[in-house]
Amino acid sequence: MPSAVSRQITRLEGELGTPLFVRQSRGMVPSKAGDMLAAYARRSQLDAEQISLEIVALRGEAERTLRVACTEGFVAGFLPHAMAGFRRDVASA
Repeated sequence: MPSAVSRQITRLEGELGTPLFVRQSRGMVPSKAGDMLAAYARRSQLDAEQISLEIVALRGEAERTLRVACTEGFVAGFLPHAMAGFRRDVASA
């Protein structure tokens, strides 16, 4: 059964009408279109973060960002408990 990520990649490839990855016997590598899309996504993310920081600066507020990444298996069980503990620790500090 394909993973949710694989299904989303396949859907996006269908929408774009071109493969984003070259499937090989030992995995996949990005195609030229995949490299282009990844670069665009990185630029878009950085632009969104930058404008958010600029807007916060207009208000004169300091803001800190904490990014958390995890695999699908930790999303439902481990991560919510870990985040709740982190928030408790920060609030009591």
